[in-house]
Amino acid sequence: MALSQILARSTAMSVERKINLRKQMRTQLKAMDAEEKRALDHQVSEQLFSLAEIANADFVYGYMNLFWETGTEEILDRLWDVGVQIALPKVLGETMEFFHVRSREDLAIGSFCLLEPKESCEQVFW
Repeated sequence: MALSQILARSTAMSVERKINLRKQMRTQLKAMDAEEKRALDHQVSEQLFSLAEIANADFVYGYMNLFWETGTEEILDRLWDVGVQIALPKVLGETMEFFHVRSREDLAIGSFCLLEPKESCEQVFW
């Protein structure tokens, strides 16, 4: 078997394994108890805020999570509280662009039933 065939086969197995692992993790996360998830989300927030990069940040790109993903609300609230500028994504047709969001007031339900920046938010290129 040629090296290119071995590499192609190995890559295909890696992609398949990655897809299966994601499915398993998604299933476990969706089944997690709400209180346990809140505690884990808080741990992530605490770890993030212990980083110098966050402590010294003027602006941060973030995202609004799906119910089973790591919660970002506490993180975003804390960033807003200390005056960090936040850019969140909005789906525009086939692309995703980032917009400056100053508070929760700048969010509305958008694609995938996620909160997204309202039309009044300014697109950013930080």
